Amino acid sequence: MQSKGRARAKQNAAYVILIDKSNENIFSTDLFTYHNYEEIQKMLQEEFSIDNDDDLNTNDLNQLEPYRTDNGVVISAIRAAQIIYDYCTIIGNGRLCPPRILYHKTDHGTFSSILSMPANCPIRDDIICENRRKKLAKFECCLKMVKLLHENGELNDDCLPCQTRFLMMINDISIDQQLFKLRDELFETKDDNTMEIFPKQ
Repeated sequence: MQSKGRARAKQNAAYVILIDKSNENIFSTDLFTYHNYEEIQKMLQEEFSIDNDDDLNTNDLNQLEPYRTDNGVVISAIRAAQIIYDYCTIIGNGRLCPPRILYHKTDHGTFSSILSMPANCPIRDDIICENRRKKLAKFECCLKMVKLLHENGELNDDCLPCQTRFLMMINDISIDQQLFKLRDELFETKDDNTMEIFPKQ
């Protein structure tokens, strides 16, 4: 580990984050985010990956008008998709409840995309967008959904999910035990060579 926190190890590299014990809310939020991050990334790659079948590139995404808030926050199409998946992990209270995205080809050669949020989301109406590219239609739905979530108070002024509304309750396990559990999850294989004992100061 270098002085600025960059890990150079090719295998089993990990960051260890030390958190003030007095701030349990931040700890629970960070732990929740950690547990869901890899699953979020996998779902984003599956739903919004740029593949050869759709022949989509960055210039195509730039055609979509970003969502702009009154206080100057600008949300691009890709960022809108990330926000929606982050939001769905929070309203799931520990379970990932992904949105449902369907599409079909229209009679006039375009694609219609339908975005439906989980049942516990206050936005009950489906978002329907049409575009010449199916993934552009999906991203356009995401932009419109972010706008609705923000206008309905589900996102804060920075267009981030209001985590305090859905904050997980910390269980009875002590902070120390949770840190050790997190350590065990970070290091999948442990032997005598992976443990280092530091002398007491």
